[in-house]
This record gives sequence, C-alpha cells and structure tokens, in this order.
Amino acid sequence: MKKLIVFGIAMILSFSLPLMAFAQSISPDVAAVDIFNLQAYFVSIAAMAGVILPVTSFVNKLFKLTGAWKQVLSWAVAVGLGVLAWLLKWGIMADVDWYWMLLYSALAGLVANGLFDIPAIKIILQLLKLEVKVE
Repeated sequence: MKKLIVFGIAMILSFSLPLMAFAQSISPDVAAVDIFNLQAYFVSIAAMAGVILPVTSFVNKLFKLTGAWKQVLSWAVAVGLGVLAWLLKWGIMADVDWYWMLLYSALAGLVANGLFDIPAIKIILQLLKLEVKVE
C-alpha cells in the first residue's frame, strides 16, 4: 500500500512540475540588476546568516583556519558584511544606528555559527547547574 501511495505522489509531481515550468515567464524589461539583487540578502538576520556561511567558507579556503578561529572568522565576516550593508543602507541596516548594526551583525554571526549546537548547550547547562549527569 505504501508503494502505491509513493507511486501516486510521484506521478502527480511528475505531471505538475512541467506545468509550473511552462507557466513561468520573464519580462523582457527586467534588468540584470533586478535579477541579482544583493539587498535581498540583508532583509533579516536569518538571510544575513545565509550569506555569512558561503563568504566565510571562501575566506577560510584562503587562510585555512581551524578550530575556534573559524568561528572568529565567521563573526568578523558577519560584522564586515553588516558594516557594508549599513554603509550602503541595505535591508534591516538601512535606518539603524551603528550599535544596532553591530548587534544585528553579531546575532547573524551567532546564527551562522550554530548558536544552539550541542557544546554550547552543555556549557549553558553547566553554568546554570541544570545538566543531568548520566551514570
């Protein structure tokens, strides 16, 4: 029965996806700048985190950093991109003061680094003395 349901869903998707592709159209008056809009990457902290990761990996390939230096690099890239967006008045950085720009950039760097990864949660639990010891 499961195979029949999966087959039915696959058939529906295989027939509906080409229809969606044919329904798209590109206006001839759209400039290349509108297609590649850099401001769209700075509309939220989550969108900024999506930009920080590839830029950090590109810079990391140049310098070949390891360990905690990768996180420091990610935070530096986050602040650097935040300053750039603030100077160009893009997205959430358009009408904010410099200290809000630093806060948004730091938060985007923390999100890009995985603020809630397992070692960070263990440290927070140890500081709050809430960690359950497994025996």
